[in-house]
Amino acid sequence: MELADPNTYRNFRGSWSGYERDCLFHNPDGREPRFVNTAYVMGLDFDDDGRSAAPVDVDGDGDLDLVCLSLQSLRVVENTSPRRSFARIRLAQKAGKPIPLNALVKVTAGGVTQQDYVRITDGFQTQVPMDLHFGLAEAKRIDAVEIAWPGGGGVQKFEGLPVDRLLVFREGGDAPSITELPHWPAESRPRVAPRFSTELTARTLAGGEEKLAAPGKPAVVNFWAPSCAPCREEMPIIASASRRFAGRVRFAEVSTDVADPAHVAEAARSFGVEAAQFLANDAVVRSFFGPEKLVVTPSTFVFDAQGNLRRVFQRPIAAGELEGLLETLLDESLPAGDQARLAWRLIESGRIEEALPYLEKAAREFPDDALVFYNMGIGLMKIGRTEEAVAPLKRSVKLDPGFARSRHSLAEALRRRGAFAEAAAEYEEAIRIRGDEYELCWGLGDCFLRLDRNEDALLAFDRALAMDRQGVAALKSKAVVLARLKRMAEAAALLRRVLELTPGDEEAAKWLEQMR
Repeated sequence: MELADPNTYRNFRGSWSGYERDCLFHNPDGREPRFVNTAYVMGLDFDDDGRSAAPVDVDGDGDLDLVCLSLQSLRVVENTSPRRSFARIRLAQKAGKPIPLNALVKVTAGGVTQQDYVRITDGFQTQVPMDLHFGLAEAKRIDAVEIAWPGGGGVQKFEGLPVDRLLVFREGGDAPSITELPHWPAESRPRVAPRFSTELTARTLAGGEEKLAAPGKPAVVNFWAPSCAPCREEMPIIASASRRFAGRVRFAEVSTDVADPAHVAEAARSFGVEAAQFLANDAVVRSFFGPEKLVVTPSTFVFDAQGNLRRVFQRPIAAGELEGLLETLLDESLPAGDQARLAWRLIESGRIEEALPYLEKAAREFPDDALVFYNMGIGLMKIGRTEEAVAPLKRSVKLDPGFARSRHSLAEALRRRGAFAEAAAEYEEAIRIRGDEYELCWGLGDCFLRLDRNEDALLAFDRALAMDRQGVAALKSKAVVLARLKRMAEAAALLRRVLELTPGDEEAAKWLEQMR
């Protein structure tokens, strides 16, 4: 029997998957499990032989970033989502004991209990931090942390802990140590992907100045040098692509060899390059490679017609690779689902007017997608168009009755426009699906308050305060109900509590003075 040479596999640098794009599956809230591939709109659909990915808080800002390793490169992708509450938990066993592997931690906050366990690896070829991270949404306090220690260490429970902190628990200890997360100073943050401007200019081989790109067209900017052997390898491929897409895509060849323009021109002609030729300068290099100006040749940057960076190749481009990408950019039409998720990202970043056309198109193409109509309703509410938000939110609830976030948002829209009885019914259904949450119980209580259902309102506010004992809105609303019921001493006590929590609350101070 002939044995295979192991070095054949050790030295392999190609693709086992045909450059299949990476996927990121999102599980939205709802009655039935659903997984939607959101990699494209999150900018994570890399096509360079991905092998492992580790969620880790690289910059210490309290959210998880993503470190991705492929056969070609190592990427650190920063999480830029809006800030939410979190808990970072570290476990330490008694002296002489090993790492607390398999220790089970349960965290309860905001009416939700999550659990995780200590491990070293998670997924293919991926080592993960042993600190456990829990996202807590809008919770202001951690109700409880329960730790089941391995090796017969027993179970410990701790209550009333702060959010947004590193909590270090020691086996058998009475209380955790609580510290701020160590984080990068602002001046040490890594540079982000290049910001490309269609106004950026460089010197041509003839000595004039021209723009690297043309507005409204995809752009390919290639950095090369006649002395670069890998550049000579890929140059015929780029030349062929530039001829095929002539007039539809702007190609710019930027030489890092600026001392001899005549030699650059001669080399370009020998490869059949007909694209515009430029000489690199400090502004161009800084724009593409950052303030360190560490140029890698060959490097090819591909931008869409809006000037968004879509691909970076810091290696020779393979035959057909660039042309396939450009065909996609020229005939790009986002699937309706991706349009909805892109719209949600725009909504989160405050660009709501930009998001609505995407949602309207997605709604036409997928009239049975509850998530599309939910996002549309949320966007309209955020820009104050509450009346218009009701219809898409009702549509979302009808399509997916178990989608609690749609019901909550619909209840809020109805409450804002004064339909309190209808809003109360939606709050109650959302609570049935998700259980008691502060915002849901407070909203239900506010509807009952305005409907003069004082006893029901009192019960709802008590349920809200059970979720958050420092919820100022629920404390004030409960005080109003107690005053209606002539229980003035109790109402005054609640208002004094509000003023302890928020000393500048003029409304609470005014009500308390009126009671006196």
